[in-house]
Parts: sequence; C-alpha cells; structure tokens
Amino acid sequence: MTFSTSSSPLKAFQSLSLSGLAAVAAAAPASNIARAADACHVTSYSGVAAAVSSCTNITLDGIAVPGNTTLDLTKLKAGTTVTFAGKTTFAYADANYDMIKFAGTNVVLTAQKGAIIDGNGQAWWDGLGSNGGVAKPNHFITVKAIGNSVIKDLVIQNYPVHCFSISGSNGLVVKNILLDNSAGDAPNNRSNGLAASHNSDGFDISSTDGMILKDSRVVNQDDCVAITSGNNITVSNMYCDGGHGLSIGSVGGKSNNNVTNILFENSKVLNSQNGARIKSNSGTTGYIANIEYRNIQVSNIDIYGIDIQQDYLNGGPTGSPTNGVVIKNITMSNISGTAQAKARDYYILCGDGSCSDFKFNNIHITGGTNNSCNIKPTGNFQMVTTTRLLNKNKEKACISVTFDRKYYQTTTAFIKRSLRPQEWQVSTFHGRIIVPRLGEERLLNEAAALEFIAKNTTIPVPKVLACFEDDGAVYLITELIDARRMDDLTCSDRIIIEEELEGYAHQMHTLRSRNLGGCSGLVIPPYRVWDKTPRDEWKLHPSEVEEYVFCHHDLSQANVLVCHDELKIKAVIDWEYSGFWPERFERAFYKRVGASVALEGEADDVDEMLKFMNEKLVR
Repeated sequence: MTFSTSSSPLKAFQSLSLSGLAAVAAAAPASNIARAADACHVTSYSGVAAAVSSCTNITLDGIAVPGNTTLDLTKLKAGTTVTFAGKTTFAYADANYDMIKFAGTNVVLTAQKGAIIDGNGQAWWDGLGSNGGVAKPNHFITVKAIGNSVIKDLVIQNYPVHCFSISGSNGLVVKNILLDNSAGDAPNNRSNGLAASHNSDGFDISSTDGMILKDSRVVNQDDCVAITSGNNITVSNMYCDGGHGLSIGSVGGKSNNNVTNILFENSKVLNSQNGARIKSNSGTTGYIANIEYRNIQVSNIDIYGIDIQQDYLNGGPTGSPTNGVVIKNITMSNISGTAQAKARDYYILCGDGSCSDFKFNNIHITGGTNNSCNIKPTGNFQMVTTTRLLNKNKEKACISVTFDRKYYQTTTAFIKRSLRPQEWQVSTFHGRIIVPRLGEERLLNEAAALEFIAKNTTIPVPKVLACFEDDGAVYLITELIDARRMDDLTCSDRIIIEEELEGYAHQMHTLRSRNLGGCSGLVIPPYRVWDKTPRDEWKLHPSEVEEYVFCHHDLSQANVLVCHDELKIKAVIDWEYSGFWPERFERAFYKRVGASVALEGEADDVDEMLKFMNEKLVR
C-alpha cells in the first residue's frame, strides 16, 4: 500500500515546520481604513455579535477573546462564510466553557493563509486534561452544521483539552485542517513529569450523518479521530502523530450509542498508542456495524497496532469484556507498519457472542509481542489464537476454553458452547487452524440423549434447562451438579459405585432401535473411532429388527458424579457420543481410571467398529 499526500493541501502543512507558523501569520494585513468602514470585517471581540447578526461574509481579524467567554458563531445566517485572519487568541479563565461555537445551515468556516487560532492551552495544561486539576475549557470548538457546510484551511494550536466536538451535524465536510498541540508533549511545573497536555482529542464526532473529514494533520496526545456515534462518515488522508490513533468509541452509556457505516482510509498513524481502535464501554449497550479501515500505515505504536476491546471502564481496560455492545461487519485491509516491543501488534477482546463478521486481509504489523485475539477474523489474517490465549482472556462466567468448546458455570447452571469460527485456534504443534469437528452436532445429540434417558430410565442425569443456537454457536445449558468424580474415590469405594453403574448400563441396554446413531437422528461415532477417521457424515442402513441398544460410549470414571455425603451416583454426564449401537461396542471404561480409549495392554475394537460402520454405510 502506497500512501501519498502529494495531491493534497496537506502537503503544504507537511513541508511547513510547526515552529514557523507564527512567522507565516505575520503577513501584512489589509488597510486599516477599509476595515473600519466594514462592519463585517471584525477586529475586536465586541464587534462579533453584530457581524453575526447582519453579515453573510465575515472576517475575524486578530480577535482577542476574553476569558470565560465564547466566540459565538451559532446564529449565522444561512450561507454565511466566516474567515479567520491574523492571530486569534484566548485569555485565561478558571472555568470550563466552550471557547468557540459554530453552527448553521450551508455555512463555511475557513481562514486566510497564515492565520493562526491559538487556544493558549499552556495556561491550563496540568497533565490531567478533563480528568481533574484546574478548571479548563473541555471543548475548544463545538460544531453543529447542516446542509452543505464546510470547515477548511484552519491552523489551530495549543488548545486546552479536546479540540473539535462535532455533533448533530449532517452533510458536513471538514478538510485541510492542522491541529498542532505539540507544545503540550513536554511536562510543565503542574504535570508531575507527564505530558502537560492531556485528553487532547483532535476530532470528536457524535450523532452526525453524512460527514467527510479529510486531508488533515493532528499532532496531539489523545485520539486523532474518535467517533462515538453517527452514520455514513468517511475519514480520509489523515496524518496522526503522537496521539491514540483512529478510533471508534468509546461506545456505550451515552445518549446515542450507534455507530454505523464508517470508513477510515489512506492515512498514517505514527508515534501513537494505537493504530486502528474500536472500543466499547463495559456494562453498557450499543451497536457498532459496517466499519472499515483500509490503506492505513502505522509506525512506532506503543500499545496496540489494531485494537478491538469491550472492557473499557473509567478510562481504561478491565480485562473482563462485556457483550452489551454489538460489534459486527468489521473490515480491515492493507494495514501495515511497526509497533514497539512492549506493544501488541493485534489485540481483540470481545464479550460472549457480541462480535461477528470480522474480515481482515493483508494485515502486517510487526515488532510487538503477546498478541491476543479471543475471536479469529476471516480472511488471510494470520494472528495466532491459541487455547492459552483464549483462556487468558475468557469472559465472565467462562471457566475454561478447549480446542472445540467453551464452558461456563453459574450458581445453578453448567453451560457448554461450541466455538464460533472466529474462535477457532491455531495448533501450537503443527501451526494450522483446528476446525472443531461436529462441535454443534455433538451438543445437540447430548441434549436429546439427556432428555431421552431422563424419560425412559431411572439413570440420574443433569436436567436440560435449554439448548439453542445463537450467532453461529450452540449452547447446551443443564443444571449444575454439585458432586465428586468417581475417579476421586478410593479403590474400595469405586467398586461400590461400579455395581450401581452396571445396573444403569443394563437399563440403557434395554432401550432398542432399528436405527444406528443418536436419538437426535445424528450419527456421532464414539470418540475412539471418530478420532481415527476423517468422515463426519455417516448415513447408515437400518436393521430389519430392533437389534441395537442404547450406549453411552464415553462411560469413564470422569463422567460419573458421586454424592458428597454417600456412595451413590448423583449423575452420569457427557452423553454427546451416545446412541444406538451393537452392545459389544459399549466398553466398560469405568472399571479403571483413564480416558474412553484402549490403553496399553487393552483390546482395541476401533478397527472392528470402523469395519461395521463402513459395511452399513449408505453409498
């Protein structure tokens, strides 16, 4: 991907040293006599209100705005153009207020060449921004513009906290803007060694539709662009230096929590905490959809190259994602660059079921370590997701993640869930994606078996509370069984349990069918056989008589739960491989400790069962 600004007005900004802005601004003004005769050419703050009420072409020339006073441009006539000239300054006041307000229909806000708008941020900067310290103006310029309104060609420096707050706008175009808060990088005598400027977002956008932001440069200490709500917004050809990157969010807990149809493209992000970021607030609700980042270069990123997280709370991550904000249809392509060794190239931490349809292609960020994604995007993205990483970042109530399943536990319920495709993991052994086999079908088969056994036998099994599919995953919810496993008992106690279990096995084997496979209608061979064949779909000929008996097929000591206070079986669990089969294939694995496969020295019936199944196979 090639990034170029050669055809952009930004080229002039990039070739211009930031320290040279004042010299440019000192260009000779027009005739003072002509100005005095023109009420629309305003040279003092006191003349602004009159010009706003009567003029449609206003020049604000060298305005000195008093402290705790807003430069109010909200009552402009439709079609008005306001042009800054010279150097606009703002006096200090110990207060929080909006320094400039701009609103109207088909209005234009622009500047003459060499004009500078200086927010006097040094008077307020204390390293805390809007998080405390001295009272300070939280928003430098608020915008509510509709129609064919345009903001262009502005140079703004040293704003106290957030710069642009754009809300309630429609059809707005913002272009060729330079925001320079580089003076706030250095600590001052109030910032305790931190950068003096803080929370210095460049462009905060909310509740806005059909906006274009392009060809602009931001040098700051927080988000270059942050969209917290809005629709149909394009951000293009941005140059972001020193802040927190190109962001969606944080979303949730606000009056508007929908962000849809957003495009970030053809931009550079350097010396920043993050490159491309989507974040939602913990414990809130919202909707983020149809977001695209493409052709983005990042350099010297120190936290996340690409970051999608749902655990943002009180200004920082908690590590425990929540799923109230839906994030879907996220596309990232042609994003490349470098991150510092302490950073992560990629970090995705989604709540349970709240993220879907992520597609990443041609993503290549290098230099970081400890990458972590608890879902896997489609496309050619090669970020390694492992069982270890998923367990490290598992959501609330999740007690374990395996290569094919997630397990949850509440005070009353035990939950198994199949993995969604984005959660499929890379094997640390052979380096390839592990695609869970029959992950959904096995849970459906187990749910049907539990209800069938509960209805037709006295075998104790967990009660099925629910079984359903949601967003590409099957959930099986059963009652939580408080018990100990059979393999935790002493040898003598196990013998007592064996006798009870043999009686239950006899009950199972009185249940007969002509059809092979589970009572769900699915044919799920026992694991010991299934693990030896690549075939997942088995359609088998029925018998002429009911010769097949119901088999558990995973009847190991680990799947027999015993009461705490007596030697009595409380539940037999894990019925996902169960079904009707020849009785000879039901192995009594519960007579010794270990998995439901032939151990060393034991007879192995796998070949015999595979032969039987292939003979019965419908061809």
